[in-house]
Amino acid sequence: MACPHPLQAHQIQGGMNEADFPALLPIVMWLVKRFYETRERTAVQLRRFSTLQFGLRRYAASMALPEDARTGAFREAAKRARVQRRFKRTAALKSRTEESRVNLVLVEYGENVQDPGLAAGTRQELRDMMETKSGSVTVRGGQVVEMLTTGSELSRAATEYEARVAKTQEELSNPAAAGVASSFERQRGILKQQLKKEEAKLDAARQEAALVSGRVKQVAEAAEEQAKHRKQLEAEVRNLIRLEQGDGDHQATLKALKDLVMENEGLKAQEVAFKASCKEQRARLTAELAALKERQADPQEERLSEIEKMYEKVQSRCSRLRQVVAEKNRAVAGVRRLIDDIPTRTELIQYERRFVELYAQVTRKLEEVRKYYDMYNVLEQKRDFLDKEVKLLGSITQGFDVAMRGRQAEKSKFLDEFDGMIAGVQQQLETQQATLEARATKVDELNKQYQDLVEEERSYFKAVKDFQEECNRNEVLEAKAKRLGESLISV
Repeated sequence: MACPHPLQAHQIQGGMNEADFPALLPIVMWLVKRFYETRERTAVQLRRFSTLQFGLRRYAASMALPEDARTGAFREAAKRARVQRRFKRTAALKSRTEESRVNLVLVEYGENVQDPGLAAGTRQELRDMMETKSGSVTVRGGQVVEMLTTGSELSRAATEYEARVAKTQEELSNPAAAGVASSFERQRGILKQQLKKEEAKLDAARQEAALVSGRVKQVAEAAEEQAKHRKQLEAEVRNLIRLEQGDGDHQATLKALKDLVMENEGLKAQEVAFKASCKEQRARLTAELAALKERQADPQEERLSEIEKMYEKVQSRCSRLRQVVAEKNRAVAGVRRLIDDIPTRTELIQYERRFVELYAQVTRKLEEVRKYYDMYNVLEQKRDFLDKEVKLLGSITQGFDVAMRGRQAEKSKFLDEFDGMIAGVQQQLETQQATLEARATKVDELNKQYQDLVEEERSYFKAVKDFQEECNRNEVLEAKAKRLGESLISV
């Protein structure tokens, strides 16, 4: 299934005490996500298939078209299949009964009405006042009455109408024709929409171009005005420069004029600064006056404002103290957590007991495993020796038969080989005997070490017991000394 998360075989059932649930959680989440994706993909495929099947049916094409194209297709179909009016009744012809009105309407739309109960006066009225409306041919009332009497023309008209209706129904019921027509109408509708969008874009572009052209004209006009103004300023500057470079009288006049202009500008600046300072002083004095009026008018409000200020100060101090207390509480909680993390003496004793039990269990298991390994090695070694013995006996048997049937030289060769085999077996036996003696010596040494450790353990337990007895004696003596000291103090 291409699962991105690994999962072992023993983790499928959750493990002992829900130990493998963290490994199962991402896989379950991935399966749920995969399920929803598959369901959405299946829904999309079914929706597409339904749309395809619906498009192959009778009215799929018209329903898939846009609103304007769909309305045009329905109108065209209704136009081909609608009932056509073949006769027209004149205004002078009036029906007296409901039955006659129904018959007249049926005759107008080409139905073959042969009613034997039709009144003679009505037939005469039809003969005189009915006229057909079919191209440029006009049929008078007598012909209509004759048609009603014979029924041949009306029957032919009804037959043509039924043939046209059947043809229209066949065209509508043909899936291929409907598909072609719907495809054409769909493309035409899409092209119309695209044409409308492009026309709208063209209109917007034209409007934007008109706006841009107007702005360009305005900018050009502004540029021309700026150029004219610049030329005027340049002409004035040249005149002033020419005047300054003229006679001494003009120089003195220009200098005096410059001094006056500078003085005027300074006076204007001082006036503006003085007005601003006056406005500022006025606003400040107005605010002070309003404050004095308020204080004089309502001394209770001043007292309330002072109380509110004091309350705000106390509140801010209280909030600061709360923050300090919260910090202290967090620090105390942290210290408590650290203290809780440190195990107590009882817990340490329990941990020690559990570790001792675990160590004993592991030791027993290790000894058992070692025994199994030693047993396996011994049996394997026995099996090797037995295999070698079997092979040796087999080779001796085969060589003995061949040597006994052969010559004296072969017998001598067999005896030499047999002597060599005996020497090899004797050497192997000596080797194993040496190995056995070495292991026995090692076992004796280990037993001696074990006995020494047992004696040391006994000495340790004896020393601990003596120490405990001496501690008890010390406690008893301290208690006696304490009581003796208290008795002496009381005396």
